[in-house]
Formats: sequence, structure tokens, C-alpha cells
Amino acid sequence: MKHYKVLLYSSEEGFVFALMNYINRNPQLPILAIAFSKQDEWNIYLQEHKPDLLVIEPDGLRSQSCREGDVELSVTGGTVPVLWILDAETGKEPEGSLNCPLDPVYVISKYSPASVYCRRMLQILSESNPYVNMEHSCTCVGVYSPVGRCGKTTLSKALCRYYSADRSERGNGCLYLGWEEFAEHIDENRRMEELLFYIKERTENISLRIKSLATEECGYDCIPCAVSYQELREIRREDISWLFDQIRSDGLYRWLVVDIGTGSLSDLELLTEFDVLYLPCLREAHSRQKVAGFRQSMQDRKCWESLEEHCYPVFMNEAGISSEEIRSLEESRRDGSQRTMAKEEHTLGDRTALQ
Repeated sequence: MKHYKVLLYSSEEGFVFALMNYINRNPQLPILAIAFSKQDEWNIYLQEHKPDLLVIEPDGLRSQSCREGDVELSVTGGTVPVLWILDAETGKEPEGSLNCPLDPVYVISKYSPASVYCRRMLQILSESNPYVNMEHSCTCVGVYSPVGRCGKTTLSKALCRYYSADRSERGNGCLYLGWEEFAEHIDENRRMEELLFYIKERTENISLRIKSLATEECGYDCIPCAVSYQELREIRREDISWLFDQIRSDGLYRWLVVDIGTGSLSDLELLTEFDVLYLPCLREAHSRQKVAGFRQSMQDRKCWESLEEHCYPVFMNEAGISSEEIRSLEESRRDGSQRTMAKEEHTLGDRTALQ
């Protein structure tokens, strides 16, 4: 569903219509873009319609005015935020009667990639417009294991690829969050740290802010691991509960997959907040023993009963997991035939969780 109306204006027709097509062809973007390259058509439209955001070159507002000290345009009795398209080669900026401050958030180089345009639009929209959908909920899936090097991240990303390609349900947008102890590749933008700050601050429009932080990977949105897990260990159960409730009510994502490191969480009780918990493990005896130890630890915390019915062991191997195995795993979970931890022997036996 396209939730926001964004108007694009540039005198360069090929550029502005290419950007419009990129936005409108992406079903995961809650934006309907309308492009203009002629000043008279642009002005006529603005007289009759109020968009949620303007993305424009400075000369697109010759007949309009901005409020002093604000990057907003007066349109049909209201105000609209503006993202200025600047020519990086000439340093062209809004001048004269516009009198608008050039906050870096509200300016973008004309030669930026389309994905950067989209992230900047979402960032501005998250500041100025509430996102309310409520058409569908979100299934929050955790992938955790007490067993090291068992294919946890492989399983997490395989699930994301499956969810993002699954057209059986409306609103199939999928989000991957890396909650491992240490990042394999350092994210210089520290996007996970920024997200953790938003969670702690109970920031509004969290789904849209997440969308503006994420990058697309194989069809799903991805926010990689923090540089260090120390900030993640400050997350409490009420924080996760709030985050999940917000994402579910927003409806921007149909699936959330969280890749959880063994020592990332301050308390394993936080795992009970997930709708589904996949527990990848190996067939070796030491792996089954660690899983049994995990079960005992959760029992000691008096939270095993709230977890065991939606915790699913998945036996992995060196070859990883195929798309067909993922499909079988998810179909059996949804129809209730997938074995949960509640149905497994205490030793987990030597059975595969993939039928």
C-alpha cells in the first residue's frame, strides 16, 4: 500500500521520471511519487493538492514561499516539508525570497543514487507524518542458539529471503536485525546503535525510521550488527515488547527476523517476546547437551512454559539450508506439524527437525 504522496520536480525530465519509476515500482516503499518537469503543471497541481513531501530543485518554488526558519512550503493552507535537490557541481542553493535554512537532512545532491533519495525521504517523513496502516500484523521471528558456529546467521538470512519472496500474504515486507555480539563487517554509519537509541527513547514512527536506516539485501531490509554488543545488553524486556508492538501495529513489515548472538542479551527471558524462536543446532552429542542446558536454564528462570510451544529446533549441517528446506520448515510450522521443543525428548534425540 502506498501511504505517502511525494511530489518530485526537476527541469530535467529524464531524471525526474526515472526517479518516480524507481520509487513506484518498489512495493516495499510506502510512497507514491508524482513527477513534474514543467513549471506551469507543477504550480497547477500544488494549488489543488497537498502532498506529504516535496522533492524539488530550487527553481521549482519561484511562485511559492517558505516560512522563515523552517524548511516547509505553504500549500493549500498547510505546510509541507521540502527536500531540496542541489547541483553538487555548481553548489546551487535555494536563494532570495525562499530564505530556507540548509539543514543537511533537507538537502541532497542531484547525483545521489535513487536508494539514497528514498532513505532521505523516509527520514523526513518519519519526522513529520505519523505512519498508521493497521492492515496486517507482523510475525517476530528470533533465531538463537547456545551452540556456536551452527549456521544461525545462515538460517536467519535464508528465512528473510523466503519471507521476502513469499506472495501468499499481503504486506510481505521483511526486516533483518543483526543482534550478534560482534559485527563481521563494521558499519561506519552505526545504524544499529541509532536504532537502539530510538528504542530506548520510544521514538514515534519507529517503522519508518527503521526503513530509512535499512539497506536492501536480496529483497529484504537489513540493519547490520552493532560494532559491539554492549549497547544491546542495555535492552530490557519492556523495550523489546514496545518495539514489537509498534512494528506490528504499523504494518510496514510482515516479517521481522532477529539474528541473536549467544551473549547479546542481558537476560534470556527476552526470548519469550518472539512469536517464533528457531533454535539451530548440530547433530553432535555436545550440541544436544548444550541445547539441554539451555532448556534447563530457561526452566530455572520459570519462563520455559511460555517459550517451549513456539521454540523450534532446526538441525543444520555444513551445506547450510536449501530454499526447499526453508519452505518445508515454514509450511510445517504454520500448519502445526513442525516439532517444537515441547514435543522433543530432553536429549533432542537424533531426529531432524526438517521433515
